[in-house]
Amino acid sequence: MLVIEASKSVFYRGSAVAACLAAAGLVSGTSASAQLSQPWTWCVNKEKASPDVQIKGCTSVIGSGKETPKNLSVAYNNRGNGYRTKGDNDRAIADYNESIRLDPNYAYPYNGRGNAYRARGENDRAIADYSQSIRLDAKYASPHNGRANSYRDKGDNDRALAEYNEAIRLDPRYSLAYNGRGNTYLDKKEYDRAIADYSQSIALDPNYDSPHNGRGNAYRSKGDVDTALADYTEAIRLAPKSALPYNGRGNVYFDKKDYDRAIAEYNEAIRLDAKYATAFNNRGLAYSRKSDYDRAIADYSDAIRVDPKYAVAYDNRGDAYRGKRDYDRAAADYSEAIRIDPKYAVAYNDRGDTYRLKGDNDRAIADYEEALRLDPKYAAALNNRSTAYENKGQYDRAVAGYDQLVEMQPANANWWNYRCWDRSRARLSQARAARKGDRRLRCRAEGQPGARELALRPRRGKAQEAGFDRRGRHHGCQGHQIRNRRGLCQVWSEISAPAHASLRVTHMTKSRPSVAPWICRRTGARTQGSSLRDRGGYLRDDEDHRACGRVGVLPVHCHAGPCPAGANELLRHQRWAR
Repeated sequence: MLVIEASKSVFYRGSAVAACLAAAGLVSGTSASAQLSQPWTWCVNKEKASPDVQIKGCTSVIGSGKETPKNLSVAYNNRGNGYRTKGDNDRAIADYNESIRLDPNYAYPYNGRGNAYRARGENDRAIADYSQSIRLDAKYASPHNGRANSYRDKGDNDRALAEYNEAIRLDPRYSLAYNGRGNTYLDKKEYDRAIADYSQSIALDPNYDSPHNGRGNAYRSKGDVDTALADYTEAIRLAPKSALPYNGRGNVYFDKKDYDRAIAEYNEAIRLDAKYATAFNNRGLAYSRKSDYDRAIADYSDAIRVDPKYAVAYDNRGDAYRGKRDYDRAAADYSEAIRIDPKYAVAYNDRGDTYRLKGDNDRAIADYEEALRLDPKYAAALNNRSTAYENKGQYDRAVAGYDQLVEMQPANANWWNYRCWDRSRARLSQARAARKGDRRLRCRAEGQPGARELALRPRRGKAQEAGFDRRGRHHGCQGHQIRNRRGLCQVWSEISAPAHASLRVTHMTKSRPSVAPWICRRTGARTQGSSLRDRGGYLRDDEDHRACGRVGVLPVHCHAGPCPAGANELLRHQRWAR
């Protein structure tokens, strides 16, 4: 199953502005010369200059030999912010460590070091530092925001929401916290609440690109791809060097099936960030949709190279190998995806499909069962498991799966149709099991000329359940008639025919032309004003077909009785046939 990933929104941008402003407050308590010096102005970075300027200013302050330990702690903290903005987290951590050594009660370097640890993926250490920052300054909103980010990274969205709420309570104009909370609502699929938070973040800081990207993700998830496209484009205008909105815009074109434009957007995202694994994965999906499996595999491999624990990329590469009919490699990739993420239901389903295509229905069913254990409402796995049971001839088990699907998705006519089909095949199997001898059916069109009789010797006991009366006549042989100008077109089929001939169809909806002329045409009879009439007595699945009529998709009625010649071709022609 192809899985395309949205561009993730970031949680902070640039240097830690709150820390810089706090540093300015500390500096204002020192000498006037320190307040006015150019190095301190650069180091505090209230004007949000480039990180190189900030680092240069702080380095000058640190090297001056004129500052108190407390002011030096501020300078090291701010230089750490500059290094973190440049992505040099190791140097940032070293500066935060020195800031904490000089002033252990200074809350800001703990917050900054927490940000650096989180950037390195060390969320537990990050949470410890955020918690210490909060203990030192209970009114400091930034570490609550940072701790929320780490909880979200760990998948604990409820604790993340609580932290974002606290950050917003402490600072109602905290744009980053609204953006982060919007990301969490997006993860929880609460798209309207996510959009509201992104919009509030934008209102507080119109030049902040990240909430535009996040809001684009939310609109796309709701299916409003045009509004999403506008948000991604605005994010690109605000931050032309950010790869995220290019990936998002590529996803919109992918949804629109404009795969060439999608690839162009993914190309730009990769040009801006050569380590952007999600963009490689998504470009691979676009190539897969173009059936260019070799390029797709190359992109999935690059995504895996950048992020060796990227389970989705392994699953998608498995899909590409399966598209090339290289089932062994496909199964190997699905297995690796499962090893990385044992709770990845999609990978179990996809591996099951591969085993089924190889004819190993037992292993396929085992994988579908595991997918359903992880996600009991996984419709594709239910359908695929039923198909595997069909392949094994276990129609009752297949029907049980479709029972679940009908209950889950009653508006999907396919599930009603497939269930009817398998019920009929199950009853045909019962009928065959109830007979012995030459397995021929005696049919009599009561009172009609041209009826033919075939000998039948039913087995006792199960005969009535299978649809035979005590005299050995099948209840389904009471006159399936097609009237035409030559009289009656009698259409019969032996019950010993192959399984595909085990169903009988009658016209059901008024919105389509009658199928009777088509069937008679297939049987060599001529028709004029033809009509199909059911005279009753068949083993019907009326419940299923009344439902099909309600959803307005399936214009056939299937039974466990004999099948008119050509009916199977009609089913295939109408596309609902299995």
